[in-house]
Amino acid sequence: MVLAAYMLLEHGTFKSHDKPYLALNILGSCGILASLYANWNLPSFVIQTLWIAISFYGIYKGKKHK
Repeated sequence: MVLAAYMLLEHGTFKSHDKPYLALNILGSCGILASLYANWNLPSFVIQTLWIAISFYGIYKGKKHK
């Protein structure tokens, strides 16, 4: 999902502040975090957690400016 979001961003389908783009990033990162249950990896956990936090910040920022 993260790669699909990035591809759609580069294609011009999404803008970086679009909610569907941010939602795909959140869902994709949650999927990666779930996969870490079987094969723990601290650096991946940190990156995905920050990716989710940044995406939620983007959603919050978008609501704040409307």
